[in-house]
Amino acid sequence: MPSRFATMQPWLSTVARPLLGGVFAVSGGAKIVDPDESIRAVRAYRILPEAGAQLMGLGLPVLELALAALLIVGLGTRLLAVASGVLMIVFISGVASVWARRRHPVPAGDPARHGAARRRRRSGPMAVQPAVPRCRPRRRPLHRVGARAGRYLTSQESS
Repeated sequence: MPSRFATMQPWLSTVARPLLGGVFAVSGGAKIVDPDESIRAVRAYRILPEAGAQLMGLGLPVLELALAALLIVGLGTRLLAVASGVLMIVFISGVASVWARRRHPVPAGDPARHGAARRRRRSGPMAVQPAVPRCRPRRRPLHRVGARAGRYLTSQESS
């Protein structure tokens, strides 16, 4: 008698394949609309030389859209599984490299995110930080909460 996973595996892969294709389609579509931003994002990782960053920034959206189309249609699924796996390993390696060097890729034109990158650098990796609760929750005495709320209401009513 086949195991439960063996009977479910074809159905799971049939559902997972278009989902991964959708992720690649959204990612590639967002990058292909603004190729300059895509090049800046690759350059921000500071892994590739300038020519490599431009090639990767322009070629990655095309590759992602091609993978998405083939995954959604279902052609060459074994070859696409290998290509998608390699692409995911490249993405994970890039993020791990930046995290190991304590540099977070921040687009140069967005100074508001520089402070957030410094805070993330102190608190842990970007992938784990949202799942980890703060060590010490911020506590505010109730009399202060009421005072602030009252001050807010009186300023709203007076205008």
